[in-house]
Amino acid sequence: MSATIYRLDTRFVVYPVSTTTADVGIASEPYIVLPTPVSAVDLGMAINHALDSYRNDVPHPTNWKGLSGPRLAAAGVRSEAALHKQASMISVTRTGNTVSFTPQRNGGATGADKGFHALDERAVTLDEPTQEAAGEAVLRVFNICN
Repeated sequence: MSATIYRLDTRFVVYPVSTTTADVGIASEPYIVLPTPVSAVDLGMAINHALDSYRNDVPHPTNWKGLSGPRLAAAGVRSEAALHKQASMISVTRTGNTVSFTPQRNGGATGADKGFHALDERAVTLDEPTQEAAGEAVLRVFNICN
């Protein structure tokens, strides 16, 4: 199970990353928007909800046009370029009772280094985290993004 969390100036956006029938990760609903600042408990609740909403074997898109619209709207931006200018990102995975939080380095929206890049060596892994512990981990991990 996986999810993504964006941190922007005025909000956090948390959502599941489901897997298509072609084994491709795809952003999916619900897009949970939390204002900043946010409590660790509320952030942890959103993470659990996103992970619980993960789906496997969703139909693989035949047309990708417009699929990013709901995600960008939740982030309050109009384009991927605007998102990359403003956002930090963490990937979340849950395997059994273990949850890992992996910071992403933001390579921007253009050029050879564009996109978010996992900083696997900086990941934080927790066994059976409470909602508060999960939220606190995310807040700590965002400090090492970029």
